[in-house]
Amino acid sequence: MNPYHEQMDLIPEAALRALRFVELINQNGASPSATQVDKFAANGGPMGALFSSRMFDVFAKLVAATASQMTREAETISKFIVRMEWAKESANGMSLTRVGSALLAGLLKESEATAESEAVPSTLVLEPDSPLSQIELAQATSQAGSGLFVDPHFQPLALPWLIASSSISRLLIKTPKVGIGAHSTALGYTKGSERLEVRATGSTLHDRAIVGDDRGVTLIGSSANGIGRHLTTLVRLSPADGASYRERLEELYQGAEVVEPLRLDGEQPS
Repeated sequence: MNPYHEQMDLIPEAALRALRFVELINQNGASPSATQVDKFAANGGPMGALFSSRMFDVFAKLVAATASQMTREAETISKFIVRMEWAKESANGMSLTRVGSALLAGLLKESEATAESEAVPSTLVLEPDSPLSQIELAQATSQAGSGLFVDPHFQPLALPWLIASSSISRLLIKTPKVGIGAHSTALGYTKGSERLEVRATGSTLHDRAIVGDDRGVTLIGSSANGIGRHLTTLVRLSPADGASYRERLEELYQGAEVVEPLRLDGEQPS
């Protein structure tokens, strides 16, 4: 996908291709010639076979002989971007001017902002009484990498599932009315729990969510223990909506109490 696609009304596509080409070559310590720039800007891929007939050749010569006389040659892309002062040519080749570099940076920034503002949430419906629903949740959790899993009513018995099905490194729950003893004990006896930090918050926490390594936020309609039993959804928020929500979740996590693993024998989970 071309990140500059929405900016084609501001600058000709061939000129944009030429500027990007020059920038990439310059960034890697070389400077392309004007001829190389023109070839790249006009290139649409390998050339196909070309066929001609004697009759066509005669017709083409006749058209050329009767056509009006050319008064000015067509401007090449390399000459155009130099004339616009977006690039400059020297004995060593072509390079971007400060204006050309700023132009590319500005176009990319505007294109990214447009794409982010137009992004829409994606929704996945999880059906009740379907094993696929639990698989879908496990896949979404796995894709989050070592991110944050948020579930106010996360049950201690679900810890083995979370650890086995993902690389999640942080879990935020709501402090149960009976305290965090059961979660502490589950951490103490669950294999692999040493990589997972669990925190409990007394603040108002209702929504379930996954915050991935890519900073994306997915809302979960039901607690993990309710997936496959209730009709619910996974909703991937747009980057703009997810940003503020993610910041709030991080604030809650940083202010929450760390749940320490607990074993009656004092040993660490193996």
